[in-house]
Amino acid sequence: MSGFLSQPGDIIIGGTFLIHVNRNYIQPLFTTNPSDLQCHTFGSEYYQGMHALMFALQEINKNPDLLPNITLGWQIFDTCTAMRRTTQGMFWMLSGRQELTPNYHCNRESHLAGIIGDSASTRAILMAQILGLQHYPQISYYATSPLLSNRALFPSFFRTIPSDEFQMKGLAQLVSKFGWSWVGLLATDNDYGQYAMQVVKQEVLKAGACIAFFVDIMTSKPDRNAPQIARKLRETTAKVIVVMASDGDFLIVLEEVLRQNVTGKVWVGSEAWASSTLLSAKRFQHVLVGSVGFSIHADQISGFAEYFESLNPSLDLHDPFIKEFWEQAFSFYAFAWALHNLYDCQLGKGPFQHGSCANISFFQPWQLFYYVKHVNFKTKDGNHIFFDAKGNPPPIYDIINWRVNAKGSTEQIIVGSYYSSAPDEKNFPVNTSTILWNTGGTQV
Repeated sequence: MSGFLSQPGDIIIGGTFLIHVNRNYIQPLFTTNPSDLQCHTFGSEYYQGMHALMFALQEINKNPDLLPNITLGWQIFDTCTAMRRTTQGMFWMLSGRQELTPNYHCNRESHLAGIIGDSASTRAILMAQILGLQHYPQISYYATSPLLSNRALFPSFFRTIPSDEFQMKGLAQLVSKFGWSWVGLLATDNDYGQYAMQVVKQEVLKAGACIAFFVDIMTSKPDRNAPQIARKLRETTAKVIVVMASDGDFLIVLEEVLRQNVTGKVWVGSEAWASSTLLSAKRFQHVLVGSVGFSIHADQISGFAEYFESLNPSLDLHDPFIKEFWEQAFSFYAFAWALHNLYDCQLGKGPFQHGSCANISFFQPWQLFYYVKHVNFKTKDGNHIFFDAKGNPPPIYDIINWRVNAKGSTEQIIVGSYYSSAPDEKNFPVNTSTILWNTGGTQV
């Protein structure tokens, strides 16, 4: 099976990552089996996320106090934006080997603890519907749909990124903060985009602004409806465009925006693209410089930069993605602490019937689910990791501004924060005087 990585261990952590952000669209004939999907457009930030998992597990394995005499391994799969590959990868992990065997785990030497993923809400929902049947813990690092907060439908789903119900209200407040009263809305036609469109539209209108247009980015079409979108952008008098889409989908729209020479817009971005390295390419600078948007608040992982910079294609031949990265040049501590607390359980004081404990060598998914649900700790970098009753982390965002640095490269600078749990007058500290707009000045 192509697009997978694995490392053996006593306990396995699964992971689905969007290593490639696009694929070839093949029209089904319904007379033969569908051909294998061809993935393309390498996503370097998702690749870094994959290596963050591998780095975290290596660090955990080196820590003698966390899981003594237990080695964590991993199984990682590139979903390539496709529901079919997401299902394929998930069943591969649940089966324990490359042949897919639903309802059976065929690898008796290792135990699957749970799965980290997926990055997209639609794919994460698909996974959560299946994993929740047996309470396999699932922790997503990027799926933001509020639907996933429904404990009745998705009992074992957690995430280390806040739900969109907070961010989308924040995007509308950002529009109000700058006094914009005439805006256009672009959103993908999936779970993520449609919920975002609904909330932002409602909140913008409630604040007294007007909507010039709202258009879908059609994810089922190879061109994403980009020619029509670019024409609409060229014709509209609205200068401010709020975009709620992944970087892979917005990339195709931007290519068409360049072709049709659409300029002079201020882009307001959701977290799915506002801190993207994929869109930081030089050819997009004259379109995207001056953009503002939301970014997930996160600190650096100690030692990860050195680890990532040390990767070398000649030293890591087992990794089929690393050559492509070189050519283009926190959720993971949560599982470990849950396993540590499971391992540390004292018989008679355990959380299960009659004070019993789970066996670290052979535990049930629902037993680890209990410990993931109650995870509450601080990393050595000071990050506080816990989940609320709906499986969500504290809702904190950074506000970023796109600009060109002294070397001529695109960079995203933090200019403020958004705390959705704070009172309205204190939830949006933004230093507006530091923002550089597409005019090159600081005047809104």
